[in-house]
Amino acid sequence: MLIFLILSVLNIILMLYIRLKLFKIFHSIQYELIKENAFMIISIITSTISLIISVILDFIFGYLANIMTEFERHRYQSNFDASLTLKLFSKLFLN
Repeated sequence: MLIFLILSVLNIILMLYIRLKLFKIFHSIQYELIKENAFMIISIITSTISLIISVILDFIFGYLANIMTEFERHRYQSNFDASLTLKLFSKLFLN
């Protein structure tokens, strides 16, 4: 569970860092049209990057949750499913 939390926090920190760097880049651009629409352009870029990172992290979380649940060696399939569901739900809640 701690892995999920750490990766989610890293995702947020990365997005804030990218957003600040883009504001700095767009502030130095000479074209007035880009400066006027900088906030919208930056929002689109960071949203797209966030979507890509979320999809990648979703794949990693699902893979790690499955490995951790198999490592627990549940005796019954219902216990395995319940444990995996709990891990995936907590991941979705954090993300």
